[in-house]
Amino acid sequence: MQAKSHPKMAAILVACLLSLGWMTTATGQTVKGKVTDERGEALIGVNIIVK
Repeated sequence: MQAKSHPKMAAILVACLLSLGWMTTATGQTVKGKVTDERGEALIGVNIIVK
């Protein structure tokens, strides 16, 4: 059994994937810094979320 080709669905999928890359860089903000504990030591594996 052969799979049918769906060019419209493929085009929509490609458009969605390309828009994801654009959306992640759309804000143009850069956050830099160092996350430390109360003793001033760096915390490893910390994630920062900008709301």
